[in-house]
Amino acid sequence: MSSLYKAIEDISQRGYVVNEEGEVTAPSGKWRKLYTHKKSGYKYFSVKFLKKVYTIPVAWLQAYQKFGNRYSEKGIEVRHLNGNPGDNSVGNIEIGTHSQNMLDIPTQVRAKVATNAASYRRKMSNDDVAKLRQERKDGATYQTLMKRYGIAKSTVSGIVNYKTYKI
Repeated sequence: MSSLYKAIEDISQRGYVVNEEGEVTAPSGKWRKLYTHKKSGYKYFSVKFLKKVYTIPVAWLQAYQKFGNRYSEKGIEVRHLNGNPGDNSVGNIEIGTHSQNMLDIPTQVRAKVATNAASYRRKMSNDDVAKLRQERKDGATYQTLMKRYGIAKSTVSGIVNYKTYKI
């Protein structure tokens, strides 16, 4: 078990609590100030454990309170069911596999991320793709298009049939 998981277990036993709305209270009963990570949007707070300051993800503490140590098992991730990393309400926190966690991200966001990642691997520009499709409509063979653009037959087929380069 990592030291962060141990810190979460310790602070929970000491009385740190995440309520149903996802707000954190200290053992004294005072609300803890939560910070939001600028890039990811995840909420967290800091706490000292064994002479070291830990950044505690609120979702992880909520998951620990809800599921015990199961949230820290190998292959298990803490999920935000509505895809909003800032919503740590008890009904929005679940545990599951990486695949399940990715499916919690809204479809439009997943598609945008995938398209962006694919753009770095693409050999052809959008203009070339449009040209290739037009040439095929005009009667060019797969063999001709393969040679002209330096791509495999499967790539030509994917482009022509709008399976890839969906522009």
